[in-house]
Amino acid sequence: MVQAEYELQLKVWEKVAVNKQMYMNAVTETLGLEAECDKDELVAKLKLNIQQAKAAKERVARAEAETKAAISDMEKRMDAAIKAQKLADTQKEQALAAQESAEKSLVAGKEANAIELKKLIVQLAESKKSIKVIHTALADTPENVVKKLKSLKKEKFDESTARKKAEEDANRLRKEKKDLEAAAKNNEVALENAIKLAKMYRELHQQAQSEHKQLLKLSENAEKLEEIPALDTSLLETIEVLAPKSEESTDEDVKGKRAKKAKK
Repeated sequence: MVQAEYELQLKVWEKVAVNKQMYMNAVTETLGLEAECDKDELVAKLKLNIQQAKAAKERVARAEAETKAAISDMEKRMDAAIKAQKLADTQKEQALAAQESAEKSLVAGKEANAIELKKLIVQLAESKKSIKVIHTALADTPENVVKKLKSLKKEKFDESTARKKAEEDANRLRKEKKDLEAAAKNNEVALENAIKLAKMYRELHQQAQSEHKQLLKLSENAEKLEEIPALDTSLLETIEVLAPKSEESTDEDVKGKRAKKAKK
């Protein structure tokens, strides 16, 4: 009975020894050591691997933190780009509306000037008639002269009323012209701001695409990163095309003013 137990224990210890040796061989092979290496070499190699694992873990943690910071910065930039685009859209609509209003006001002003010119021509013709009546009255009888003078006074009163109205209309037209010039100047400023925003938006979108490509290379979850929205080039081109038109309009206004001064 004792012999059987002894043999069983011996087999168990032999198996444990074999398993231990197999484990040691696997460890030394994994660590790149010789199977006959001593304990000090094994411990040193294990410590080195542990240090390398810790360093790798720290590098991964730093990379994850940098990636999160980059993603957060990218999200802020995207929010800023979206806000800039909305602002550009609003300013474009305001500029177009102001331009349309100015064009309508200019057309209305031209029509009003034409009407006033016709009135002045009529008044001039009436004045000529009054002068002719005076010349005729000088050679007429006193009774007829009195009658004609009364009639002339009435005509002069009507003429004075018409002249006063013409002056009021002229003052109103000058004020409208001044308001239109101020509105045109404001439109130019709005267009310049819209063009600057369009340029900034293009540069920001280009930078966002570049940083997004870098994130795709650095991030371990690249497939979860959202794509950069496509650039609305048609909207930006519409804003940029308005600039030359505004400058040409300004040049024409300056030339027109110089021509009027030369005539005077």
